[in-house]
Amino acid sequence: MKVKLREVCLKNKGWSVYDLSTLLAKHEGIAVCTTYAWSSGKRLPRAKHLDMLCNLLDCTLADLYEVEPYKFKSTALQNEAEKGRR
Repeated sequence: MKVKLREVCLKNKGWSVYDLSTLLAKHEGIAVCTTYAWSSGKRLPRAKHLDMLCNLLDCTLADLYEVEPYKFKSTALQNEAEKGRR
C-alpha cells in the first residue's frame, strides 16, 4: 500500500509536501518529519490523521492510497472471490 500524498496535494490543492507539512506543524502540531515520512512511504498515517488529511485535501481514502490487488495463494479462493463480484 502506498500513500499518494505528494500527488494528491499537488493535484487537489497545488501544494508541495513542504506546504502541507508546515501547515500541519503550525495548526495541528504534527512534526514536519512525520509528514515527510508519510509522503515517502516510510510510515503510514494513523487512523486519526486520515480523516483530517482527506478533509484538508478534499479527497477520499481511495484517492489517498494506491492499493495493489490481493493475490490469492489458492486458485479455489480466487475463483470464489471472482464469483462474488459478478
